[in-house]
Amino acid sequence: MQSQLRIGVWARIRLGVSHRYPTSRFMVAMNHGWHAIIFFEIGLIPFSIRYDFLEIRDGSNSSAPLLSRFCGYETPDAIRSTGDNLFIHFQTDSSVAKPGFMARILPERDECKVNNGGCQQKCINQLGGFKCDCHPGFKLHQDAQ
Repeated sequence: MQSQLRIGVWARIRLGVSHRYPTSRFMVAMNHGWHAIIFFEIGLIPFSIRYDFLEIRDGSNSSAPLLSRFCGYETPDAIRSTGDNLFIHFQTDSSVAKPGFMARILPERDECKVNNGGCQQKCINQLGGFKCDCHPGFKLHQDAQ
């Protein structure tokens, strides 16, 4: 079963082992022109390496390109979609009950796409913002643009 989570500001999700629902699938939908960023909470992904995994796909369904697949006790770095949808698939069995994972999902947009972010030369999009930079041999003005 697949659910949809529409994000306007931010959301926190937590999925854990459920004896009734060992598989959770849902699509994260952003407003048009925005991207999704997932920040994982530290230490809350104690999956059984053999039976459990978390997949994050760059689109609205299970056939979208795979961004990352996690298992074991790792805490992933932030993941950013290239479009306005992400598909999350959490698979587990019920042999060992662990807390699963917790993540924050935030909307983000590429400020560099509009008017080069106000930068005079180079605009570099970053998670949650942007920064201006210069071509070799140039320096930023005091206004950092």
